[in-house]
Amino acid sequence: MVYFTVKEIKKQLHIRVKFDSFQAFEEQFANRLAPLSKRTALSAFFYLPSLSDAETIAFFKLCKKSNIQLLGINYEEPSEQLNIVYQEGNIRSGQSIVFDKPSFVFGSLRSSAKVTSTGSISIFGEVSGTVDLLHAENVLFAARLKKARVRIGDSIFEEFNQDHPCKIFYKNQQLKCISVL
Repeated sequence: MVYFTVKEIKKQLHIRVKFDSFQAFEEQFANRLAPLSKRTALSAFFYLPSLSDAETIAFFKLCKKSNIQLLGINYEEPSEQLNIVYQEGNIRSGQSIVFDKPSFVFGSLRSSAKVTSTGSISIFGEVSGTVDLLHAENVLFAARLKKARVRIGDSIFEEFNQDHPCKIFYKNQQLKCISVL
């Protein structure tokens, strides 16, 4: 299977491609992108899975043949980097857990329990403990917050109460909490 996602950002095309076989990608490339470049000159950034040297050269030839100017190529991370950690059960008072990937917790985070993570966390239960997300782009999704202490990136710990499912994220050097109901 071959997937193309084409977006225009600041008047420049960004094309994300995923495929199971490079040969299928070559066939689809001509069918899907070449018609766009026949109307006007096309320039684009490409987001591709890792390619071998031969595949990279073939990709450059495809672009030249289709009259597509490359603005840049970003290689996607291998899928093993995108794994998600699942934790079932409550995280009890006094427990401290560290996650190194995006995580789902199917249970509650009790008071005086602490979770630290390098990825975003979704907690399908009540959060009344401490959540420390190490990177500014991380997000906390929670079913309910009750005196939850949260820090994301370089922000200070803030206490949140929310009776509805919500999202906490870092923006403009402060934490924002948005109820999804």
